[in-house]
Amino acid sequence: MSNSTCPASLLRDALNQPVTPDFDPKSVAVGDTITVVGNKIKAASIPLRFVAADYASLNAKSPVRCTLTFTATSLDTGPVAEINPSNNTISVSVDVIDKSDF
Repeated sequence: MSNSTCPASLLRDALNQPVTPDFDPKSVAVGDTITVVGNKIKAASIPLRFVAADYASLNAKSPVRCTLTFTATSLDTGPVAEINPSNNTISVSVDVIDKSDF
C-alpha cells in the first residue's frame, strides 16, 4: 500500500500489526510478493479492521469515505523496462457507515 486517507487501524490486525496484501489466500503464509508477466492480472485480498471509534457517520445515507492506494513495484534490482508505469497504481474507495452512531 502506498497511500491512505483511512484511519491507521484499518490496516492493522487485532494485535496492532500491519497487514499486507495476500496473493495466495489458500496458503497459511501470507504471499505478499508475486511475479506477473506482461499483459496479465493478479488479484490479492487484504484484511481490513474497522474500529467504530475511528468513524463518525453523520447519517445512514452519508458514509464516511476514505481511500486506499496500492502501487505495484519491482523487486528486481536490475534495470526494468517499464513501458507504462501509470497502470501500476490503483485507488480503492472505502465507504463506512457506523450504525452505532444512530
